[in-house]
Amino acid sequence: MKVRENWIDWAKSIGIMLVIMGHYGMGDKIYGTFIYAFHMPLFFIVSGYLFTPPPQDNSYKQFVLKNVRSLIVPYFIFGIFSVLASAALNFFSGGDYSVSFFMKSFAGLVLGVGYDTEYTVMNNMPLWFLPAMFFVRVISGFLSRYKSRVKIAVCAAGLIIVVLLHRYGLFLPFSAGSALLALPFFYAGAVAKRYGLLENFRNGGMLRLVALFAVSAFVLYLSVYFNTGITDINSCKYNNMLLMFTGGISGTSAVFCVCIAFDGIRSKFITAVSDGTLMIMSLHVYGITVVWNFYKMIAGIAGPGGMDAFVSLPAAVVTAMMITAGLYYPIVFCRKRLPLLLGKAGKKPVGKGKTSLPG
Repeated sequence: MKVRENWIDWAKSIGIMLVIMGHYGMGDKIYGTFIYAFHMPLFFIVSGYLFTPPPQDNSYKQFVLKNVRSLIVPYFIFGIFSVLASAALNFFSGGDYSVSFFMKSFAGLVLGVGYDTEYTVMNNMPLWFLPAMFFVRVISGFLSRYKSRVKIAVCAAGLIIVVLLHRYGLFLPFSAGSALLALPFFYAGAVAKRYGLLENFRNGGMLRLVALFAVSAFVLYLSVYFNTGITDINSCKYNNMLLMFTGGISGTSAVFCVCIAFDGIRSKFITAVSDGTLMIMSLHVYGITVVWNFYKMIAGIAGPGGMDAFVSLPAAVVTAMMITAGLYYPIVFCRKRLPLLLGKAGKKPVGKGKTSLPG
């Protein structure tokens, strides 16, 4: 049995806080552009790093069913909750909670993409990650029996499909297009694990780690500088695809360096946040709404211009910390009583053993 890797818990915790910061409204800021360059690639890379292929027998069906339980079932649970929560918020704020709203919302949930369409509404857009991760894992599990050149060919074919979809304004249901765009990130994590790339830096001393961080941060800066605009796996917006992959991998590498440096620092809070990334991913938009309204109340007391202080990087950091802290005890409860809501498919995630991403 493999021992839980503490630095992975740090990586997932930092990653989910970056997700919250990005969705807080930092997308039009320069630091938001940097966050979007790697915050979702980080999760796919970590998942690839932790991925265990199904045994080479007839257990692939069980592997798929396990991922249905750990990703698709939580998707619909949190999706239905989101429809009801959004309707309640609309009711109290004077918004739409008509039959048409429910029809479009449930149609959007079935369609499974993280944005609104002409005929559907997605009330909780970050949920796109769950079906996308499902397809990434199912594809990877199927390809695990084949050699590397087959995996490379499938990744290339997937990217061609993404380019064609993007060119003609089309999309695949259930975030399958996003999965094809994310698949190379997943395999980058798997390759790093297979060849022990991170172990070399973990055992190479602080100087080597600092050097890797500096190089990674510099490459991230160049990738963002030359790749104009925000990249977004959800909507398959990549601008320059090569720069998108370069930025995603280099940004994740920089975060990994920080997390490896923190490897000796163990925290029950970080472990819980790591276990609860699926729940935080699925609920943080409502946490942002609550915190934002709190900020507006404070700004109203402060007078004109009072909101300026809350549209900033420090405010985004504080908001991310507040939301993760607010979900700490629900995560602890679900670890014991409702592990399905954490994407654990009935397994206890605490203690020794390999930690995993949502699903």
